[in-house]
Amino acid sequence: MNEDRVEGTLKSGMGQAQRGLGNLTGDSQMQAEGTRQEMMGRAQHLYGTARDQVRSAANQMSQSVSEHPVRSLLIAGAVGCAAALLTGRRRRRDRAERELY
Repeated sequence: MNEDRVEGTLKSGMGQAQRGLGNLTGDSQMQAEGTRQEMMGRAQHLYGTARDQVRSAANQMSQSVSEHPVRSLLIAGAVGCAAALLTGRRRRRDRAERELY
């Protein structure tokens, strides 16, 4: 768990408390500020969760490449060839269309 998830959870909790206090006192500005802080805390928590997931996926990818380097090179080469074929066809088609006009 990273610091963004912890801080986001704390901010969200503080926002809920502030919103609740605003509800008790009837202070609409405090309610709005509490809601804003809660939403910002949730967003920060989600950002932290996404960072953790990306880091985990990168670690898994790195481990897979380390364990199977030849397979990884073949896959990368195949993806590169496919991209080159797709962009090459588009360029030829675009050039042919320009020559028609």
